[in-house]
Amino acid sequence: MSSYDKVAKVVAPKRAHLKEAEAAYKAVMTGLQSKQAELKAVM
Repeated sequence: MSSYDKVAKVVAPKRAHLKEAEAAYKAVMTGLQSKQAELKAVM
């Protein structure tokens, strides 16, 4: 049980950081898709 507690304390901040990184990635990919659509319209 104590090993679970130790692992949970290590993993929790990593999961929070992953969630933030995924949100930033999603925002960047949305911007990329819009720029690709603009480029496709020009070509």
